[in-house]
Amino acid sequence: MSNTHADEKLIKTRWLNIFISLFSIFLLRIFLESFSSPIDISGTVPPWQGYLLHIPLSYFAIFLSLVLIIYLITKSNIKKIAIFLTYAHLLLLLPPILDFIIDGRKPNSIIGYQFLNLHELISYIKKVWLFDNVDGTTFGMRIAAILLALMISFFILKQTRNRIKTLIGFFSVFLTMFLYANIPSFLIIIQLLKNTYAIDPIFIWKVLIKNSWTNSNALQSFDIAYALIMSQIFFLLITLQLSAIFYFLEKKSWLAILHNLRPERILNYFLLAFIGILISIEKQSFFDIISYNIINLVSFFSFAFLLVLNALIAIFTNDFYDLSTDKISNQHRPLIRNAISLKRWKAILFALIILFIFGLLTMNSRVILFMLMTQLLFFIYSAPPLQLKRYFLSSSILIGLTTGCTALAGFFLVSPEKTLLDFPYKILLTIIIAQAFLSNMKDIKDFSGDKNENIKTLPVILGLRKAKVLIAIIYAIVFITIPVFFSITGLIYPALFLSILNFYFFTKKIYNEKYIFLTIFSYLLALFFYTLY
Repeated sequence: MSNTHADEKLIKTRWLNIFISLFSIFLLRIFLESFSSPIDISGTVPPWQGYLLHIPLSYFAIFLSLVLIIYLITKSNIKKIAIFLTYAHLLLLLPPILDFIIDGRKPNSIIGYQFLNLHELISYIKKVWLFDNVDGTTFGMRIAAILLALMISFFILKQTRNRIKTLIGFFSVFLTMFLYANIPSFLIIIQLLKNTYAIDPIFIWKVLIKNSWTNSNALQSFDIAYALIMSQIFFLLITLQLSAIFYFLEKKSWLAILHNLRPERILNYFLLAFIGILISIEKQSFFDIISYNIINLVSFFSFAFLLVLNALIAIFTNDFYDLSTDKISNQHRPLIRNAISLKRWKAILFALIILFIFGLLTMNSRVILFMLMTQLLFFIYSAPPLQLKRYFLSSSILIGLTTGCTALAGFFLVSPEKTLLDFPYKILLTIIIAQAFLSNMKDIKDFSGDKNENIKTLPVILGLRKAKVLIAIIYAIVFITIPVFFSITGLIYPALFLSILNFYFFTKKIYNEKYIFLTIFSYLLALFFYTLY
């Protein structure tokens, strides 16, 4: 009875407490490692991107992998599994202590990465499963891994009373360690698929990092670029695994958030960021750059995940402060139909912000600046005391600025060494002004709620019918002006056709913004096609 009571008390532990406890263990491990395995005997302090970002993110990613493995095997309570693994991760403190006792102060890597080609990887697999000594791992690491596997096996046996599942759990721990240790090897092997001749894997790895977008800044050291690239990989893994865990924890809430994503608006920001990337690479092919260096693909996906997180945080913030208007205009929203409680909504928002911050830190300083700017602009747009969305002029200006910042973030992702002057000012102004004008469309759907709250949008000021006509005319002006301004003559007739189509969709009796988004994307695709070819 007492054990049951203790378990129930543990289950009530907040997720934030688990996160802080784990982070404390990780930092303590790094501190102990500085005594037993100094990375640099000269006493040089390693970059913060390594010990405050790369290493903690790698441990978090492994922790989440183990949570998922144990859950899939046992179907036990996920928080109970996480608490158990938090205790088990105290074993991380063992390797530096054992290694210090046995070998004294001997330089070793905190994480035993492998840099292997396909042939070497096969040999490495044989060594691992025969429990042979392998490069990059210390005696302390091997002992800790075995003890962790035994603890997890005992937990699985206790939960399932199934020996086969227990064995699967035991070997899954080593498989997880193997996969994480060989992340560089997998990237090297993918890169080497294009080459038929033998090249030293470590040399390939250094070349990939040296020629990556992350290392474009000449003032940045190789160690910082290496730490950031590995951090990007772990950020991707953490984001995917957290999404899976949240799905298993609260499927109903997960689906409610998915249906509330506003994919058409996220796609709009993706297109704007991609425009920035294309401007940055100038006449080079994006796909050639990606295939030339697999690490650039990692950076691109990390950036894409950040765009989604950025949009999610903006949506969560906006919906939180829009409860009164959404009760009238958007009754399908999760908070309005009680699909997610307000307390849970704030907790998820906090988790998204933490994840977003870690993801931001894996980028270069200019991407951080412009991504942060978009989020701050979103905040003063949605939240009091300013809540500038209440006035159509300030609302439009803010949305225009966020789109401009998104395009600049994409631009500096590829070329952090460039300056704002390298971005064509005509294109930047066109993006900001066009998006500012076009943003008024969103106020049509929210007319009833905005009118009730006396929010001064165009539909509230002019009346819904007149506002629809005016916004349709604004769209036509923007659509036609861009090809004239940039001398894209082939786009003028498609722009005229889409403007007429848009006018019909705006003014028809039953208004549906999805059709308008379809015409906008058709226009953007046509613009992209004519610009590219």
